[in-house]
Amino acid sequence: MNYERHFDWVSNKIALWQSMLGVSLLLENYPSVIPQERSQSSFYHRLINKTDCQLLFDISNAVVAEKNGNELKENWFSLFSNTQHYHIAGFEPCTIGNLFRDTHNTCINLESKKFLEKII
Repeated sequence: MNYERHFDWVSNKIALWQSMLGVSLLLENYPSVIPQERSQSSFYHRLINKTDCQLLFDISNAVVAEKNGNELKENWFSLFSNTQHYHIAGFEPCTIGNLFRDTHNTCINLESKKFLEKII
């Protein structure tokens, strides 16, 4: 997804689903692998402000996105004052290329644990 080009389409879908369900959606950040002009955290910040959706912050996905060279995990700090939902899991290197991927079949990585401590 291109954060800039698809913003209106995504925000309209979120607004539609929230109106049909009568609740705020929780959207999870993901471990980006494709560099983009706008950061994922600024995309979510704009979505939250426009639609009143909420962030389900995946701590390990932010670590993976940073390891994949896409965004500093600390860029998410400005969103934490209103974030109530968090998740953490393991990740591992991909077998092809120099990338990492989110998994739930490995132990929580030390980098994720240290980032969790910073958040707390």
